[in-house]
Amino acid sequence: MKIYKMTFSLSLLCALATVFLFLAGGCSKAKEPAKIILNIDGQEFSDAQIYIDGKSVGCFTQTVIKPNGELYIDGVLQATLPPRGTQPEEDTCSGALDSLILPPGNYTITYLSSAGKRLEFAVDIVSGYHLVTYFPEKETIKWDDESFKISPGQPQAIKLKGGRSK
Repeated sequence: MKIYKMTFSLSLLCALATVFLFLAGGCSKAKEPAKIILNIDGQEFSDAQIYIDGKSVGCFTQTVIKPNGELYIDGVLQATLPPRGTQPEEDTCSGALDSLILPPGNYTITYLSSAGKRLEFAVDIVSGYHLVTYFPEKETIKWDDESFKISPGQPQAIKLKGGRSK
């Protein structure tokens, strides 16, 4: 009889705990962070400082390939590439910052070039992996598979799928 009461009490306790978890929304996972890679495809802003909500988070690593094949990273000659079939007439420039990790939410992202130009946009970032590339010649930013027109000196809110503009 004593074992019956203990088994009944334990079963009742488990049932109550299950009902409580169900009514409380269950066991929720912590929100996954947003993991962002920022790129610049061109000269302008390829050496920019990056700010999130006014706080510096780093700068782009600038890569320049000269027509003669010299490869510079942040202004330092790193290698000479073998000749290609057709040699470009101008320098090929880019900038990259990888491994930026943020909790989901609204942010203002600012690029400040060494020449003093500013590119600023507000965005609601959702969890997951994101590839963000700015094309200075087209004044376009591509966030994953979405593109937006954005010009230096004009702060802009961009609205992403699954997010809200700020």
